[in-house]
Amino acid sequence: MPFIEPQLYQRYASLLPVTLLATSPSVVLSSTEVPAGNLKDFVAWASGRKGLNYGSSGNGSTPNLLWEWIKKREGIEMEHVPYRGVAMPQIQAGRVRPLAVLGNKRLAALPDVPSMKELGYDFP
Repeated sequence: MPFIEPQLYQRYASLLPVTLLATSPSVVLSSTEVPAGNLKDFVAWASGRKGLNYGSSGNGSTPNLLWEWIKKREGIEMEHVPYRGVAMPQIQAGRVRPLAVLGNKRLAALPDVPSMKELGYDFP
């Protein structure tokens, strides 16, 4: 992140990646109290509402950057609340609702959850 620690970034700017070490699927979630069934429905539901929050694993994390991008793109207001925890057990227990999977395709573990690309989001 060159904007957060420019000196550290500059030190490693000449390094080139050799291989992909790991990938980790990400899922956009909502409370089960929200009536939206997917991310597009959530954005429509959230538009014009005040007092909404979103959680992420911290500042600069993928979920944090994703929600900030969605907020800007869709013009919705939400406050960031850092959260430490694992989502998949919460999904399996029915405590949260998956709205979208980051990327171009669905996850085998969540076959009914559309990808961001399917919903028309081209998240970098």
